Amino acid sequence: METLVLGGTNFIGLHLVQLLHSQGNKVTVLNRGKSLRSMPEGIIQLTADREDHAAVARTLKDKQFDVVYDIYAKPHSNLKSLLEILVGNTGHYIFCSSVVVYAPSQIFPVLEQSPKNFSADMPVLAKLKVASEELLMKFFDERSLPISIIRPSVVYGPDNTQPKRDCKIFELLDRGRKVIIPGSGQQLFHPIHVDDLATLFLATSTNKNSYGEAYTGCGPDSSTGTGYVKMVGEIMGVKPEIVHVETSKFDSICREVGISGEHDIFPYAWRVNRTYTNEKAKRDLSWFPQYSIKEGTTMTYNWWRQNNLNQTGPPNDRAAVPPPPSEELKFSADDKVLERLGI
Repeated sequence: METLVLGGTNFIGLHLVQLLHSQGNKVTVLNRGKSLRSMPEGIIQLTADREDHAAVARTLKDKQFDVVYDIYAKPHSNLKSLLEILVGNTGHYIFCSSVVVYAPSQIFPVLEQSPKNFSADMPVLAKLKVASEELLMKFFDERSLPISIIRPSVVYGPDNTQPKRDCKIFELLDRGRKVIIPGSGQQLFHPIHVDDLATLFLATSTNKNSYGEAYTGCGPDSSTGTGYVKMVGEIMGVKPEIVHVETSKFDSICREVGISGEHDIFPYAWRVNRTYTNEKAKRDLSWFPQYSIKEGTTMTYNWWRQNNLNQTGPPNDRAAVPPPPSEELKFSADDKVLERLGI
């Protein structure tokens, strides 16, 4: 296949590029050219700022692609103009959305046809993703551009550049620090390994069953927050010291000390359960995730250790990267909460 990956140098995009290349596909990557990460030999690199419609149009002029994968983390205001550029020279457009589009539910697992979140107080990212999906489906109906949507749950695995995900738990346990979990720690979260997500994008490619459809990308199992931390401790050979904080008390402490991010302390679901299903992708695409949480986390921990990230922090391949923060700065939010708890 002749493929184009919009955003292909970090985490999800990087693993997708590597998979496509290993399968013998011709891969072109378009981004701003600010990454220092080297691509596999044979990858075509195009440079343009996604926000610059004219530059993107010039860069993609007269180029034909069987599949375009849009992996940018955040939807852009110029999504419609991008689609206009792709019409006529693209066989299939696949958009990376998110499970944040789903409305809160008391029925599990959440299905692809479950209600979307249109509430006024929904998070900004969710609002943008929902609006993007609405635009894409309208475009599919009116312009006949084959479109598919992938809604990943929490993505984890090697090359994760988000410092408040896997790497934070590894660092806390590696340094013998306490792990704070708001609430009971019994809420479920449902992640997907980055390599499983990459194979889902590939399984969707040029598959007519996927045209005009959305698919949730989630792994084969879910975990409670407490169960996850204990599992990581087992993988690392340490016994975690977990501190549970009643939810309202935690919220009050965060307001007092100026912690605004709900997941700054514990990076996974702790207010509500979040479990999904991948049965639709199995049925339509013959796609099956390979990594259980324990298998995938073991791989991720080994990558973290082998790359000495306990010394350098999560990877960041951009130019002019500042040095990693000190331990005191890195865990300052955790320390503030523990101090207020008298621990």
